[in-house]
Amino acid sequence: MPRGRLSKSAKINLTVFAAAILILFLLTFFSFKRFEQQKTAEALVTHSFIVKLKINETVTLLKDAENSVRGYLLTKDSTFLDPYTTNVKKIPAALKELKTVLADNPVQLQRHKNLCRMINVRLREFRYIIKVDSVNQQQFNIYFRVGRFVMNDINNYAARMKKSEDNLLNSRIHGKNQADKKTSDFILVISILSLVFLLFSFFRLKRENAMRSRAERSLSEINATLITQNLELEKKNTELASFTYIASHDLKEPLRKIETFASIINTNDRDNFSEKGKVYFDSIVIAAQRMQNLIDSVFMYAKTNISGIDLQETNLNKVTEEAIATLDLNIIQKQAVITYAGLPIIQAIPDQMLQVFTNLIENAIKYSKEGIAPEISISASWLQINDEDNLLETDAWRIDFTDNGIGFDEQYKAKIFHIFQRLHAKEKYSGTGIGLAICKKIIENHRGIITVKSTEGIGSVFSLFLPVF
Repeated sequence: MPRGRLSKSAKINLTVFAAAILILFLLTFFSFKRFEQQKTAEALVTHSFIVKLKINETVTLLKDAENSVRGYLLTKDSTFLDPYTTNVKKIPAALKELKTVLADNPVQLQRHKNLCRMINVRLREFRYIIKVDSVNQQQFNIYFRVGRFVMNDINNYAARMKKSEDNLLNSRIHGKNQADKKTSDFILVISILSLVFLLFSFFRLKRENAMRSRAERSLSEINATLITQNLELEKKNTELASFTYIASHDLKEPLRKIETFASIINTNDRDNFSEKGKVYFDSIVIAAQRMQNLIDSVFMYAKTNISGIDLQETNLNKVTEEAIATLDLNIIQKQAVITYAGLPIIQAIPDQMLQVFTNLIENAIKYSKEGIAPEISISASWLQINDEDNLLETDAWRIDFTDNGIGFDEQYKAKIFHIFQRLHAKEKYSGTGIGLAICKKIIENHRGIITVKSTEGIGSVFSLFLPVF
C-alpha cells in the first residue's frame, strides 16, 4: 500500500468513529434545544397561572375593601375600616405587579389599563361615602345598587382577562404537551438509532476480532513456515557456500596446471610453433585466464550471500582511497581523474563496500571513450524519508558515481545487473559480466537499492541508496 493511504478497514473504522461523534453531537444539541423548549413552555404555563393569581388577588383586595366599607356604613364602627385601609394600600402594588406580569401581552396590558380605571372609580366612591356624616336608607340602597353594578363590571372584566389567560394557558399547555411528545419521540428515535449503531459497532468489532484471530493464526502458521524455510535456507546457503568454495578450489587447481605448463611451453618451445600454432596457443592461455577470472567472480558473488556479518562504522572516503589504490595501474594507464569529497560514515560491511566501489570505478574506467581520459565523480547527499527522490521508506544516503564514458541505451538498465549479462562484446571490453550483479547483491544485503541513469555517448550515473540504521 502506498504511504499515506488508508486501508479499507481503517476508512470504515474512521467513518464509524465520525458517525459516533456526529450522533453524540446531534444528541447533545437536540437534547439541549428540547430542554430549552420544554423549560420555556413550562415557564409560559407558570406565567399564565401567575397572571390569573394576580388578577384574583387584585379583585379580592377590592372586594374585601368593599365589605369593610359596608360594615362601617351599617354599624358606624370605625374598626370595620381597618381592613379597608390595609387593602386600599395593597391595591396599587397589586395592580403594578399585575402590569409587570402582563408586560409581554399588549392586549392584556390595555385591559389592565381599563381595569385600573374601573378600580380607581370604585375607590373614589369608597372614599366619598366614608366621608359622609350620615347615610339614610335610600342613599345606602343607591350606593349598594351602584356598587353592585360597578363590582359586577369589574368582576366581568377580570373574568374576561382570566378567560384570555385561560385560552393562552390552554395553548401553552398544548404547546408544552407537544414539546413533551416531540422530546419523547426524539429520545425514542435517538435511542433506536443509538441501539442500531451500537449493534452495528458490536457486530463489526466481533467480525474484526474474528478476522484478526484468523489473521493471527494464519500469521503464526506463516511465521512457523518462514522459520522452517529460513533454517532450510541457511542450511542450503551454508552448503552452497561450501560447495562454491570447494568447486572453485577444485576448478582452480587444473587451471593452475594449465597456466604452469603453458608458461613452460611458452618459454621452452614457443620458437618451434608455426605462426598459426602460436595464435592457437595464445588463445588457450587467454581462455585459461578468462576462466580464472570467471571462477574468482562466481566465488565473490557467492560470498555476498553469506549473512550474519555485523555492520561496522565505515568511512566511505577511506573506502574510496582503498579502491583507488587497488586500481592504480588502470588509473595510470587510462589517465583517469577521480574526484570525491564529503562522503559519509555509514553502518556497513567494509569489505563489501570496498568491492562495490572498486567494481563501479573499474567499470567507469573500462567503459571510457577512446582517446578521452575518464572523469569519475563520487558525491553524497542526505535524503529524508519524505523526499521525492528517496526510493527507500527511511532516511538514507545517496551515493552517486558519475562518469563521462560511452554510456548505454537505458532500455538495458535492468539487464546489466543480472549475472553473466553483458552489453558489449568480450573481445572489445574484458570482464565476466558479474561485477554489477555483485554490486546489486551487496547493496541489497545492506537493505539498499542501486539504480543507473545513462545516455549513450555522454556517460552514466550509478546511484546507491543506503538506509541510515
